[in-house]
Amino acid sequence: MMRLFSRRSAESQEPDPFLPVLSAGQAATLRKLSIASLSRLGYSATADHAVINVGNGKEVQLESLSRMVALAPERQWKPLVRAHFAAVDLALRAPRIQDLPPSTVLGYVRAKVCEPAAFGEAAGNFSYGLDQSGLKVLAVMDGSHSLLYLTDQDMERLGHDAVWSAAIGNFFNLGVGVPEQLEGRNGAFFCVEADHSFQSTWLAFPDELFERLGFTVGVQGALLTAPASSIINIHIIGEGTTAGDLDFLLGASSVQYNNHPAPFSPHVYWWDGFAVHQISSLKDGGVGLRLPEMLEAALNR
Repeated sequence: MMRLFSRRSAESQEPDPFLPVLSAGQAATLRKLSIASLSRLGYSATADHAVINVGNGKEVQLESLSRMVALAPERQWKPLVRAHFAAVDLALRAPRIQDLPPSTVLGYVRAKVCEPAAFGEAAGNFSYGLDQSGLKVLAVMDGSHSLLYLTDQDMERLGHDAVWSAAIGNFFNLGVGVPEQLEGRNGAFFCVEADHSFQSTWLAFPDELFERLGFTVGVQGALLTAPASSIINIHIIGEGTTAGDLDFLLGASSVQYNNHPAPFSPHVYWWDGFAVHQISSLKDGGVGLRLPEMLEAALNR
């Protein structure tokens, strides 16, 4: 019996295949707490790996919640999970975009950069999105408890020009924030963090970003990362820039990405003065770089 118990105990400590920031035992606990929290709110929920089914075809993803609870002792999980699903409940009961008057939608819609893969089979509903270096810029209504993504039908009903004008203007009105310079042994960059989930959208508007920060970008451009929805990191390439700056930016951004409850992109981007290019790819469980010749020359002086 002891050997069987030990094997099961060891298996429960292995990373969960669907919520890898937690052990299998912790993931099972999170699913139980999630179902219990939703039951208190009147839902008959069931767990399916990294998803909680709440009925009527609606699902709640557990990835961001798993990242959040992973930062806290397990004894503190219950109130965290209950608070999370209280907000989810309000979001599930929120009115649909098509039921709202145009003036309300246009007053709260904002541009937001998104990962296309996150929408899965529903990606076909967002063909209006603007392509940006492997990402997509969508129009998103910023509700008090949730983000509502406008679909192709919403854009047709409200008018593309009217929506984009409002979405970009409302996003710019959020402001940029105050840059904090982070320095390592061999490199440095600026981190600009916000208290909202639209900060990563500056990847799509680098000209406006640098102008608002008062940064002068030379002919060699700038390096950018957006490891979380609320973070944009910047290194302006200058005469003193070396490969160490890129390594430090990549390493620090990877830490932010892996530890943030709302991660966005693990990649590094290069603004060449005209367009933003993704200069990294996922490789062997990490991030590998593929540098254009001009950028490689600037980093290896």
